[in-house]
Amino acid sequence: MVIGNVCNTYQSNLFQSTGRSNQTDCSVFRDVMKNATTDSAVGKTYTIRGAFDKSEGRVVGASGGVNNSYTVYEPKDFDPEHPMYKVKIWDEDGNATEHMVDLSEVSSENSSYIDMYAKSCYLSASGECPDAQTTFMIVGNSSRGATERTYDSLFEKGNWMDRIRDFASMQYKAGNLEGYLRYRSVWEYLLNSGR
Repeated sequence: MVIGNVCNTYQSNLFQSTGRSNQTDCSVFRDVMKNATTDSAVGKTYTIRGAFDKSEGRVVGASGGVNNSYTVYEPKDFDPEHPMYKVKIWDEDGNATEHMVDLSEVSSENSSYIDMYAKSCYLSASGECPDAQTTFMIVGNSSRGATERTYDSLFEKGNWMDRIRDFASMQYKAGNLEGYLRYRSVWEYLLNSGR
């Protein structure tokens, strides 16, 4: 699972030193997230809600923007034959809405940020494409800018295949072969799987 905001991304596997198998229970990780809610680079405060709430199911991703926060849950009654994730989205006043995402219906070429984020969480959590979530967060956040990921922008549709391909190309042109290969592998997975 990756938990992050538009400027900071923390992978739970970075906190394996505690020896706990479920990193969402890790108090060290919770303390890191508490300290990461303010980003001095852009002078904004980011609050991530629901990242440690298991009542909705297993948390597979959490992030936020300038006036929003969202957490992706694998419901307790999750069926791999018909994969659905629940996304809880909070506005700047803390009002929550729930959004069910049919992961088999999300098109990488025409989907909202929030639906593609849920899909990338699924691809990483299931092991189908381990780098999908991190790649999507980086590409998704760079396509908007640190202060522009607003509540309304979460529902705007875009072509994520083009964005991931363009990001891979940018890494290649910059001489970052490792980055290029990571983004390219996610793009190829999405292309070859028809997702």
